[in-house]
Amino acid sequence: EWLAYDLKWVQVCDCLLRLPGESVGADMEVAEAKRIGISVFYGVDDVIEFGLSVAIGADAINPLVRLENSHTEPTVKVREAGSV
Repeated sequence: EWLAYDLKWVQVCDCLLRLPGESVGADMEVAEAKRIGISVFYGVDDVIEFGLSVAIGADAINPLVRLENSHTEPTVKVREAGSV
């Protein structure tokens, strides 16, 4: 029941922050985000780096930022995968 509710929230997010740790539900949220083309970040630093790169108009400040399906517009809503 919770997972269906969570997946609906993923659909309205601009990006998803996947925090470390095992979670089948969070992994399903990541899969849903990727399926619909939402950026998935794997750490808070990645979100900050991406925001800075958008703010200054650079493709990326740090080429090691782990980012998938990145958007070229600033993100507004960030939801931590697995959180309610």
